[in-house]
Amino acid sequence: MKCSIIINTLNEVKNIEYLLKSLKKVKSCNEILVADMGSQDGTLDILKKYKVKVLNIPYDENFDNGRKILLEKSKNEWCFLIDADEMVSSSLAKKIDEIVKCNKYDIVYLPVLNYFFGVKSKYGIHFPCLHCRLFKKSFIKVTGVMHNYFEVINEPKTLCIRDEEYAIIHFPYNTIEEWLKKRIRYINFENKNNNKFYSPLLLFIKTFIKYYFKDGCYKGGYDGFILALTQCTSAAIANFKNYYENTAFSGKIPPLCCRSQERSSRQHPARGRETEPVYTDLSVTADPSATRPLTG
Repeated sequence: MKCSIIINTLNEVKNIEYLLKSLKKVKSCNEILVADMGSQDGTLDILKKYKVKVLNIPYDENFDNGRKILLEKSKNEWCFLIDADEMVSSSLAKKIDEIVKCNKYDIVYLPVLNYFFGVKSKYGIHFPCLHCRLFKKSFIKVTGVMHNYFEVINEPKTLCIRDEEYAIIHFPYNTIEEWLKKRIRYINFENKNNNKFYSPLLLFIKTFIKYYFKDGCYKGGYDGFILALTQCTSAAIANFKNYYENTAFSGKIPPLCCRSQERSSRQHPARGRETEPVYTDLSVTADPSATRPLTG
């Protein structure tokens, strides 16, 4: 038995070569498929140096849609999903070969070990964080939901591995700049179908208590504190962004640029006194969905 490896890329020049070198250890792999969504930073030049099949597809805020296309084109029943900012250890590579060869299971859940800003995170909800990454295609159904890209079907034989030795190594954010770029991209996508608003301050406090105390980030000391802080900050920003855009573009609250025009128009040219402001129907003149895709 052999397996196909599925990868998504978008401007991953800093990460992709580390991943491809680590995948050489997976002997059961005879096919690596890459869906690139318009990389402009040299990612494609690196891919050309390796034996991979690259499919250029249009940019999609939901990266998991690229996986759907690759799964349909893969030639093997066994598939292994991995992201460009992840790596495979020697122990995990051997475990994948063993599972594929024995062909005893249909779905395998693997742990993911995250390194936030270069620091290993073993506390809170991030470890053991099990993901269905190794599976037979006939036992999954693609959903198209970000970070929950398929559901399990047909009553498979399942294996769950929790040992850190066999974890996928993940480097989601190496710098604050990377964290900001990725969080904005996710927020823009997730807010499209979210119309719930909360007090940003209360949401910040509630989320911090959940991550820091309930989920155990406090065990990580200062690093755990920073991790909890980034999580609750992201939730509060997403909520505030959703609230502002939905109220402003619906015409309830004029955006800042309109307010400045409004103040200048209140001054009557003849009498030198303020007149009543006139609001424009912003739901007609503004299109909140017209956003530029982020790269990087």
